[in-house]
Amino acid sequence: MAWEREVNRALRGLGLTHTQVLVLSALDSASKRAEEAVTQASIARDAGLDKVTVSAIVRALETRGLVDRGITFGDKRAWRVILTRKGTQALASAVPLLEEASSLGRQR
Repeated sequence: MAWEREVNRALRGLGLTHTQVLVLSALDSASKRAEEAVTQASIARDAGLDKVTVSAIVRALETRGLVDRGITFGDKRAWRVILTRKGTQALASAVPLLEEASSLGRQR
């Protein structure tokens, strides 16, 4: 819990939480492998989170313009998601902050 508080403190300037960055990172990895938008279910699997949590986070990230989502072709119950340019930039900014906060947490 202390580690996560430290990470969230480091990310506060970006307006992100650790869990949101985890979802952005899982989305980035999954979409690079697939070379296209991916489903929320695959993001949940990659992030190790439940689908309901990922759905709520993706909606929040979409509101901020960090991801784009739409109904998956052929399955109106599934959503496809992709990082926007703004989301890619936010993730790139978050990674060094995460690494720094993690190394500080280990030193304590």
